[in-house]
Amino acid sequence: MLGARRWCKPPAGWLKVNIDAAPCVEPKMAEALSLKEALAWIKDWRSAKVIFESDSKLPVDALTGNRGKSYFDTIVNDCVDLLKHFNDVLVVFTYRSANSVAHTLAKAAHSISGPQEWLNTAPEVIEFIIADKKV
Repeated sequence: MLGARRWCKPPAGWLKVNIDAAPCVEPKMAEALSLKEALAWIKDWRSAKVIFESDSKLPVDALTGNRGKSYFDTIVNDCVDLLKHFNDVLVVFTYRSANSVAHTLAKAAHSISGPQEWLNTAPEVIEFIIADKKV
C-alpha cells in the first residue's frame, strides 16, 4: 500500500495516531520504539478502531515480514504482541509530508522534560502547522 502524501482525517469512529521519532539511536530503532510506545499507550487508553501512521517504512513492513533475533526484531515482536489487544487496527506507512506534525513534535521533544499529553490544546511548537492544515 502506497503511503499518503497529505494528512487525512480518520474515518468516523476511528482514532489516528501519527508516529515519528527524533533519532538519538539508529532511525529504524527509534521509529520501532516509538511505535511500541504508542501501541502500549493507546492499548491502555482505548482498544477500539485505531490507525497508526509512521513515516518509516522499515518498522511498518517488519510487522508482516520475517523477523530474526536482533534488538530491532525484538521490538517489532513486542509491537506484534501489542497489536493483538486491538479489535480493529491498521499500521500504515505515510510520507513525511503527511506526518509533519508528528515529525516536528518529535524534533522538539528533546527540550520537553518528562512525558506530555495535550488533550484539549496543541503544544505551541505545532500550532502553526495545525493552523496551516485547516486552510
